[in-house]
Amino acid sequence: MTGGPSDMTCDDVVKLVEEKLKEYVKKSGNRDFDINVDANFARQEDDWWYIPVRPNKDLPQTYAYYDILADVEFDLQETDNLNILLVPTALDNKGNGQ
Repeated sequence: MTGGPSDMTCDDVVKLVEEKLKEYVKKSGNRDFDINVDANFARQEDDWWYIPVRPNKDLPQTYAYYDILADVEFDLQETDNLNILLVPTALDNKGNGQ
């Protein structure tokens, strides 16, 4: 990406978050789940980006999910100077995000 964080569009930020999530899920060794971004509800408020995310299924060890979210937020702050808040969204009783 060229330019600084203020030059990034919502699509740029969503793409970067998706790439980082895939990277960190792979690093975690939890290859049986993915974390999806709901790009339709991603938004920026002042210097912060609010990005809704959800796992593709219920996880028996939810701490691993929240660890990945925290690691991605920290990485994006440190390496890309982006203030990102990954906002977990709920799964319905069939395991689909809402």
